[in-house]
Amino acid sequence: MPLLGLICQPSSCFFLQSSRPTRQFSRRSPFCVQVCKVDQPDENGDYRSKSEKEHFNSSELEIRAEHSSREKENEIEPQKFTREEGTNSQVETSTTPKTLPQVPWGVGKIMQVMVLWLLAYILIGQVAVPMLLTFMGIDRDNMSVRGHAVLHLCLDMSQLGVTLVILWRCLKDFKPRQLGLFPFRWGGGWQVVVLLSCLVFPIVDWVAQQSMGWFQSETDQWSNHMEHSLSIGDWITNMAYFCVVSLCAPVWEEAIFRGFLLASLARYIPMGAAVVVSSLLFAMCHFRLQTFLPLLMLGIVFSLVFLATRNLLPPIVLHSVWNIYVLLNLLFRPV
Repeated sequence: MPLLGLICQPSSCFFLQSSRPTRQFSRRSPFCVQVCKVDQPDENGDYRSKSEKEHFNSSELEIRAEHSSREKENEIEPQKFTREEGTNSQVETSTTPKTLPQVPWGVGKIMQVMVLWLLAYILIGQVAVPMLLTFMGIDRDNMSVRGHAVLHLCLDMSQLGVTLVILWRCLKDFKPRQLGLFPFRWGGGWQVVVLLSCLVFPIVDWVAQQSMGWFQSETDQWSNHMEHSLSIGDWITNMAYFCVVSLCAPVWEEAIFRGFLLASLARYIPMGAAVVVSSLLFAMCHFRLQTFLPLLMLGIVFSLVFLATRNLLPPIVLHSVWNIYVLLNLLFRPV
């Protein structure tokens, strides 16, 4: 029995100091009941004194108030975060970037893409197609009007496919679309910019007419073939030329000159110089003196539209509208 008292003494002292003895333990231990008789429990079985109860109640109220305030903060903060996050995402999707993304490739890659594209442009039109026609026993000069139209459509479709393949093969490791390059968006209100840009068409047309007078010795076989073909009124011929000038050519020309070349030059030279240089190359690659000045003007306009919208679709549409404008002039030109 004394041994039991020695063992229970620290426990009984602990319970007296903490004022939290359990009724269950006090029933089992006669010694603890005897010691705990110093403070009789109340009707709820609580052994704490009145001052201890008041201190405990005030502390418990403070803890509960703090806990409830933290719960409210935890409920409000995510809502604020998601609301701000949603606003930021809406701003990012509704607004266009202010500057072009910097290209990750260097001068060597620019030269590689442009040289490959130029070689493909020359080889398809000057080597591959004539060899194919010769192999098939077709004389290009004696082809029908519809045959010329279908041939031009095949040429432009080939140029479109080869241009996209060259860009993809040379730039796929850089993942340019993920970097914001070659942007292509349907929304954004760019239609207004395209409509306003169409106001320069009469000016460019006037410059083109003047250039034809300055370079009279140069014969325009492309325009002559197209004008003669359109005057016949064959719907297959007209549809073929319409697809050439409104669908194929604008896509691959804007992809290479505005989407790739302009963005690449902007990394190394000022933006104004990049616009002029890319427009000069755009005009030179048509290999005709009569169209050099008007194409230079159009290249600058297309570049400005691309920079204003940060979208490759508006210059493609504007390029298509210009080609249709020329096509309609040829179709309804008075004899």
